[in-house]
Amino acid sequence: MTFDLLGRWLPCIITAIVLDRALGLYRHLKRYLNALKVASGLPLKLIGVLVYTGELQRLSKFGSAGNAVFIDKVEENTIQLFDDNVLVSDKGARISESTK
Repeated sequence: MTFDLLGRWLPCIITAIVLDRALGLYRHLKRYLNALKVASGLPLKLIGVLVYTGELQRLSKFGSAGNAVFIDKVEENTIQLFDDNVLVSDKGARISESTK
C-alpha cells in the first residue's frame, strides 16, 4: 500500500517542484522575451527573403564543394588558434595564402 501511494504521488510532487522552478525562471527572464522574439525573428525573415528571391540556393552553392578547401583551412586554423594561442592577424594571412 505504501509503495502504491509513493508510486502515484511521488511523480506528482517531483513535477510540481520542477514546474515551480521553471515558472520562477520564466518570471526572471520575462523582461528579455521581447528582445528574444526580435532576435529569433530577424534570421527567420532574412531566410524567408532569401528563399523568395532565390538567393538561398546561390548561397548554398557557395558553401559546397567549390569552397571545401577554404572551409577546411578555416576549421584547421581555428583549431590551431585555440590550441596554440596564435595571433589572429597571423591566421588571416595563412587562410588567404592557402586558398590561392
